[in-house]
Amino acid sequence: MIAIPILLFLAVVIVDRLYRFTLNTIVRDHQFRLYRLRDELREATMEGKIDPRNWVFQYLDSSIAKTITVLDEINLWRALAGALFYRRDERFMEAQQHLERELAKPKNALLAQFRNKYALSIGGFIYDRHPCVKLLLSPIFKAQAVGGDLRAKWQETLKYQTEAPETSTLLDCKAA
Repeated sequence: MIAIPILLFLAVVIVDRLYRFTLNTIVRDHQFRLYRLRDELREATMEGKIDPRNWVFQYLDSSIAKTITVLDEINLWRALAGALFYRRDERFMEAQQHLERELAKPKNALLAQFRNKYALSIGGFIYDRHPCVKLLLSPIFKAQAVGGDLRAKWQETLKYQTEAPETSTLLDCKAA
């Protein structure tokens, strides 16, 4: 009679350990992807395609580095909470609008591409970190009518995550 609860407990512990092992692997994989993105950004600078004195470059470079160090702390729930919380922060919204204006300039088109890759990298990480959510959202994202609105909200949430103080240096790098 007592063996069943013990076996159940052991099964839960084993599944938890396997998930943690898988999660560590996911974190490392995505950290290496972010290192590669940062290296590509720096390579574009060395090739003269991007001005290294541009504050948007400095924001992207330092934010990607910061994200690499805190990646294991990022999850869907923090991303959603951050998107809700930072909408009310006037200083953050001002910095975000300034960044959007800079990225809209033709001379910063390459930086805008790197910012999109950065957001997609974080989105891919969150998507891989939460396999249950992945299973639920995949069919919805594929449906055009509902998926379009939800996809737009998801991308907006990812933008907040790439600019949130926990993963970004936007407030530090923003030009006056």
